[in-house]
Parts: sequence; C-alpha cells; structure tokens
Amino acid sequence: SPRHLNRLANITMASSRPDDRGPEEFRPIFVDTRVLNQAKGSAYVELDNTKVMAGVFGPRQSERKFGFQESGRLQCDVKFTAFAAGSMSKQEQAAAERALSQAVCQALSPSVDLTKFPKAVVDVSIMVLEKG
Repeated sequence: SPRHLNRLANITMASSRPDDRGPEEFRPIFVDTRVLNQAKGSAYVELDNTKVMAGVFGPRQSERKFGFQESGRLQCDVKFTAFAAGSMSKQEQAAAERALSQAVCQALSPSVDLTKFPKAVVDVSIMVLEKG
C-alpha cells in the first residue's frame, strides 16, 4: 500500500539504524567454507554475535522403514549449543529447534532435486554455536 511504501521510504532515509549503521551499511560478516571434512559441503558463518556451522551430508541410503520412494528425502536438523540456547527452557529450545529445522527444509527443498536420489536421504545439519 502507499502508506506502507511511505513508511519504508522514511526508514530508508533515516540517518542511522538502531545499531548505528547507516542506511547503506551492511553488518560485518565472516564466512569460511569446507570446515567439516566428512561433509559434502560445509560452512562456518559469523554475523554480528551470531555464529553458525552448517554441513550437508549424503546422499545416503534411506532406512527401510520409509520403504521405496521415487524421490529422496531432505532431512534438516538445527540444534543450539547450551551457550547459544541461553535462558531458553529445554522445552523452548526443543520447540525452536523443531521450528527452525522445518523452516530450513522448507527453504532448501526447491533447490534440491531429490528425484536424482531415489531411496536416499540428504542430511543438512546446522549448529548454532552462539546467538547474538
């Protein structure tokens, strides 16, 4: 709506953001790849005070309990270290991990051609080392 665009324009024109960055400044980021030897692909990422390590493993043979499938499965797992979980209760941490795991799978699914991996699983594992 025009009202939304006007508000967006005001934010864009602001001289600085709450973290004192200008409207055209990016947050500092550090990325290192190939950090996990057993993974097909992996990365370590720092964005402000958030530190995350991710790895992609497989494809590997699917467990028999899933039976034959024409296409493979994408399995995503997000976990927090105790340090990153902070003051979250165990239940809150488990719920956050489930929700993030589901969101990662949903985001990555369109990019992975699972028809090339029948009866297989591709695992994406993400560890939140520190949460800023």
